[in-house]
Amino acid sequence: MVMLASFQAVDDAALAAIASLDEDELVERLEELYGDDGRPRHDMDKNWDLLHFVLTGVSASRPSENDPLSESVVGVHAYDVEPFISVTKATDVPRILGALRAVDIDGLRGRCGLAAFRKHHLYPTLAETTKAEEDQLWQSIKAEFEGLLGLFETAAAGDLNGIVSIY
Repeated sequence: MVMLASFQAVDDAALAAIASLDEDELVERLEELYGDDGRPRHDMDKNWDLLHFVLTGVSASRPSENDPLSESVVGVHAYDVEPFISVTKATDVPRILGALRAVDIDGLRGRCGLAAFRKHHLYPTLAETTKAEEDQLWQSIKAEFEGLLGLFETAAAGDLNGIVSIY
């Protein structure tokens, strides 16, 4: 099964509308929100765990509490539901954005090659690849970082909250 991550910026009213929903209603409402092309969002595909590792040195399956770089990928307040759903309130966005802006993504490449990804059993499982395929994977991770950074910039400018869903 492929697990994809979606990140969306929403106003307080949209966040309040999902706060008390049960698991089935929550997933259904998030699907509706993601279908609204007017809302800022970034779909990360399956490289969310790789990006989390690049930023933090650990898998997203073991997020670091109070680490804004970890929270940029997995959110701040996780719901106790399947699939994984988490929110980041607008008040947390500037702190996370500041941490993202301080990242030298190209400088992190040296510690985050395929060998490290395999050693830490990150998702997705990566097969042996050529140098060109590894370069392409890094460009994809870098693009995901830039997309996430852009979403946090948009959220900060609009005083918006964030919703993360991974399934």
